Amino acid sequence: MFISPYPVKPVFISQYPMKIMFISLYLVRPLFISTYPVKPVFISPYPVKPVFISPNTGKLVFKSLYPKKPVFISISSEAYVYLYIHEAYVYISTTREAYVYFFTPSEAYVYISTPSEAYVYISTPSEAYVYLFTPSEAYVYISTPSEAYIYLFTPSEAYVYISSHPVKPIFISSHPASEFAQDRRNESVMAFQNALLLVGRPITNPDYKTWESRVRELLYRPPINLEKNDLDDILGIKVNIPLFAAYLYDSVLLYARALHEALLTGGTPDDGALVFDKIKDRTFLSVQGHEVYIDHNGDAEANFTVLALRPAQNQFGRGLLPVGRFARNPLNRQDVTYVADVDIYGANVPLDEPECGYSGELCLGEASILVYAVGGFLGGVGLVLIIVLGVLYRNWRYEQELASLIWKIDTREIHLQPDAAISALSMISNNGVSV
Repeated sequence: MFISPYPVKPVFISQYPMKIMFISLYLVRPLFISTYPVKPVFISPYPVKPVFISPNTGKLVFKSLYPKKPVFISISSEAYVYLYIHEAYVYISTTREAYVYFFTPSEAYVYISTPSEAYVYISTPSEAYVYLFTPSEAYVYISTPSEAYIYLFTPSEAYVYISSHPVKPIFISSHPASEFAQDRRNESVMAFQNALLLVGRPITNPDYKTWESRVRELLYRPPINLEKNDLDDILGIKVNIPLFAAYLYDSVLLYARALHEALLTGGTPDDGALVFDKIKDRTFLSVQGHEVYIDHNGDAEANFTVLALRPAQNQFGRGLLPVGRFARNPLNRQDVTYVADVDIYGANVPLDEPECGYSGELCLGEASILVYAVGGFLGGVGLVLIIVLGVLYRNWRYEQELASLIWKIDTREIHLQPDAAISALSMISNNGVSV
């Protein structure tokens, strides 16, 4: 059990398919219960040095109540390993950091303290817990092969109990269930009341642990040839097999089956189209324990579980529990299994798409209609004004052109008379002008 004096929030998302976040309501202390023995953790917000290594002699200055035997000492890296009858401790001290490792055949604890933060890592054969504490923050991450939960803790948090069943985080409070209705108005919880979480299904294969052991054995054989640490054997530490190994195993097995069927029909290994034809539109049993369907494009459709905030399997608590599952039936059709009803508080059943669309484009309110009407009217008036002004301008230009042509005489309107020239000369002669 560890009780944090600091407000807490999640910092890390697991690589496993389960991703669950829950904000609790009640003013109670956080309590973590593990199926494995977990010893109290000491966390200091200040730099701690459980080990002091003298830079001059390199000697360890540390006294323990238990007999100890050093098995590894490195002055350069300042690392010490001490074995007990059933336990092993590793102390690493540097100028700014102090590390403490505690190992048993089934557990491993790592304590790291710096001036501003402290880390605690707890590892078991099937679980891994990471705690990160700073003066203002604290993080909790829980990961197992079939579970991965993230819990958000604030000063008003509840007891946390991890159920032995996968995908069932239970939240227990000392408050009666009736007070939950009163606290529903809490802004933090309101966000989760109508929330549905779509997560991948957990591992259901009962022989998955055996498969992990076989994969772990192959790691030490060619071509990988992973080096074996004697200390790991003594402490019972095993190599972690990530979930990606299961994906790789399924891929290789699926390809091998398709290639085998292609060869039986007379195909060749380099006939990719034929091999792909044996893969698509088919269902295969994953090593994780559930059916996986490959569509006509070659994409795997995973099975999903829907989680919702529901009363837990106790009198006082609530948690994110399964309310439905999506899986393929024997006819390769999407099948929905309803586990429980979903409680909707103060709202209707969520729609696939908002009534007004995601951007409000499907709804035209009174204000929108008025805007469109005014805009259309002004646009029409503007168009009429443009046409009228265009006609007036054209007439004005035409009149200006006519006014500029008044002083001109068309040559076709000028007529010359033969006698007019003689009369003009006679008039000049009579006036005494000689030519």
